[in-house]
Amino acid sequence: MQRLILTLIIAATITPPLNAQRTTNDAPPDAEESQRLVLGLENQMHQAILQKDAGTLARIYADGLVYVNGKGEMLNKTQALADYRSGNNTLLHLNHDDIKLRVYGDTIVLTGRSNSTVRYKGETLTIPRRFTNVFLFLDGRWQIISHQVSNVEQPGK
Repeated sequence: MQRLILTLIIAATITPPLNAQRTTNDAPPDAEESQRLVLGLENQMHQAILQKDAGTLARIYADGLVYVNGKGEMLNKTQALADYRSGNNTLLHLNHDDIKLRVYGDTIVLTGRSNSTVRYKGETLTIPRRFTNVFLFLDGRWQIISHQVSNVEQPGK
């Protein structure tokens, strides 16, 4: 009888952690944890772009990615990755600030300002920009589904 009780106690203490593991159909973590994870992904993405690591970008970008660059070109995931792999899109210097996150359940909208230097198709640009990355909790992880960059008009230019 004591063994049965001991077995039930052990089973009861082990079962909650097993049930707490996420499956791919679960909701995203709470808002604070989700923001922490998305900021980490944003940093991983920046490092991957600087290091031309298309494999990491492929993991972060969702298959249905809509990528609108500073020239207004709309690219899909395959095209965006090809630009990084080929060197057509090279980030030379990264300087982002004014980062803000808004959580809407399984979606996070990240906005910020960039004063980075980019070489795109042979043209080097250092233009102030605003950007938006939309993350969706998809297949059990946060992924970028949309990226949009807008150049900020400079007075006198």
